[in-house]
Amino acid sequence: MAAPLGLLRSRVARRVLLLFVVGALVPVVFMAAASFSAMTTQLRQQSEERLRQVSKNARQAVMQQLILTEAGVRLAAEALKRGGSAATAALPASITGLAVTEDGGLPRPIMGDTFPVPLLLESEKNHLRRGDMVMKINFSTAQPIMAVLELPPEGGRARTLWAGVEGDSIWGAAERFASGGATRDFCVIAGREPLYCGSSPVCVRVSE
Repeated sequence: MAAPLGLLRSRVARRVLLLFVVGALVPVVFMAAASFSAMTTQLRQQSEERLRQVSKNARQAVMQQLILTEAGVRLAAEALKRGGSAATAALPASITGLAVTEDGGLPRPIMGDTFPVPLLLESEKNHLRRGDMVMKINFSTAQPIMAVLELPPEGGRARTLWAGVEGDSIWGAAERFASGGATRDFCVIAGREPLYCGSSPVCVRVSE
């Protein structure tokens, strides 16, 4: 080993060795870095695509539950319009109670649990007059309350049908798309307000 090491005492030999090391290692390091970057980008794109698909499926599941709930509330409204009882309507399990307000007064429970009725904005009242459904959400409890179209006046007083809705039955319908996969922390948010988080009973406000 003394003879080869002794050759390195020469400046030319050291330059040759340096050029050899640089020529051999630089391409290897460059290719390794390029391969790592390409693989990281591909994995990130695949993860984002899976997340988009999960989000799409979850959104559709929530929409199906909302449509089912809206249909049940409208059936109850039709029963009341005909002078019948809302209890005769086939209501989904997500509806926990029904109440009627007259001229914006206190709610009169007609079925199920009692619940507070929030004030309606003028724009929301216009939606109701057009026959559309309005959803009011209490962010402190993540308990949505749905108001449906106005009922025919009774004794000259305007009436509105309200439905208390179990929030978890709506938002939780989407969780099955996240469970068992790479998505562990699954939440439903409205704007920046959390409505439902499957991984924790405590919903955390989302920041920008």
